[in-house]
Amino acid sequence: MVVPRVFRAQVPGVLRWHRATLASAQVTSVNRALAELIDAEDRYDLWTRRVLNYPIWPLLRLERYRQAHLAGDTAIAGPSKAELPPLAARLRQSALEAIRQGRFRKSERDIWLLTSSSYRRRDRDGSLPCIFAQHLQDQFGPRLRCIEINVANLPLSDRPDVFLLDGYLRYIQGVATVAARSHLQRLISHDTRQAFAPTPSRELIRRAVYGQLLERLAHSLLRIQQPTCVFVLCAYGSTIPFQRALGAAGIPIIEIQHGIIHESHSGYIFQERVPKLSHRPDHLLVFGRHF
Repeated sequence: MVVPRVFRAQVPGVLRWHRATLASAQVTSVNRALAELIDAEDRYDLWTRRVLNYPIWPLLRLERYRQAHLAGDTAIAGPSKAELPPLAARLRQSALEAIRQGRFRKSERDIWLLTSSSYRRRDRDGSLPCIFAQHLQDQFGPRLRCIEINVANLPLSDRPDVFLLDGYLRYIQGVATVAARSHLQRLISHDTRQAFAPTPSRELIRRAVYGQLLERLAHSLLRIQQPTCVFVLCAYGSTIPFQRALGAAGIPIIEIQHGIIHESHSGYIFQERVPKLSHRPDHLLVFGRHF
């Protein structure tokens, strides 16, 4: 299996980081949910299967694992019909947010941090530092730009070092939700439905449309400016399509994490036969000991 193998390396301007590479290592124990997940990947070739010509398994893997591990159920329900009525209001809000923020423009900020406001906290002085990233701010200063999803609804829209994806992301999520309720489900072969079961077909469509649109958005930003490198705080979540665009453009992806990565962490434990995945980081920087 492939896990992050960590070795100490001093990174200039970043205090007591370690550097990790993805390498083969002996994993002595894996919990039942992850073992079954890896078995299904191997049996049904999930990494290479596509829905609407998009590789959706990276977007499903973590949630499938959590469902199986915590609830003993691998089904992913997706959005319900109750979520559809406010869709028009959400799309309208997205358009207003995008207009208020303004267009993405090229700037001197050539080092990006792909993150979410859930990683921020409000300090006593009113500032909103981002976990793990203050060292980057201290080192790179005006070169650092946060490409951020504002899930915590923090006052970030006026900051020159932050570009919020929310206006675009809500639109993408809305289109994906509508597509999931359409006749596109008929385009999924019986074999593919069986491979991803019990995840329903509508959820497969939703993830495929979400992935394609977010990846296109990332490519459009990269046509305006290509960063020197991109740091990401969680490389196995909803920003995977964005990371795929970075990988395709040959831009180095550097993940920042804590040092406790256990042997059943579905974000890092893979079979060695997993194909080259363009969203996976080129480097992993961690704090503390590696477990």
